[in-house]
Amino acid sequence: MEQALATAHDELAAVTAERDELATQLAAQASALGEANTELATARDELDVLRAERDRLTAAVATAEQSVAAAPVESPATPRDCGPLADNAVLTLDDLRAAIGAADDVQVVFSDGQQEILTLQPLRITGAAWVNTVPGLKLAVPGLLILPTEQVEIAGYALFLDGKQAAWSPRPDVLRIPAGQQSDISNDVVFPG
Repeated sequence: MEQALATAHDELAAVTAERDELATQLAAQASALGEANTELATARDELDVLRAERDRLTAAVATAEQSVAAAPVESPATPRDCGPLADNAVLTLDDLRAAIGAADDVQVVFSDGQQEILTLQPLRITGAAWVNTVPGLKLAVPGLLILPTEQVEIAGYALFLDGKQAAWSPRPDVLRIPAGQQSDISNDVVFPG
């Protein structure tokens, strides 16, 4: 009987020790779960902040896109000289972007490589219409269509800031557009820097 009682006592001690070990593990898991819930709540808060920032930026982009415009302006009486600039007159992209930001009048002028094509009205550019790309500063106006009244041959585009040529965007080949034919130049005007 003493033997059975000792065995039962040992079994009870083992069960009690196992229970205590499980209680310790359960407490540790409850603590880890509490920490995980706190981290999850923090992550949800951060996600809410990021979503709000995304929505703000999306709205800002939409506003900027709506303010971008390329409106034709009256061509001058005589064509302006416009074509490639001397190497020492070429601005870096940062300087060109700064010059555009400081200018009161920003125009893209169509050129035959030496002078302005008068039958295509210059475009006055307003808003955040410029994007840095690998080749240079790109005019980013979606659906930029031109419709010449007579055949034209465009060798490139000149950027005029407050009446003075500041940059040149050469075409890889001459763009020939017959009279009355519409052409999309949305991805064509890039000023290298």
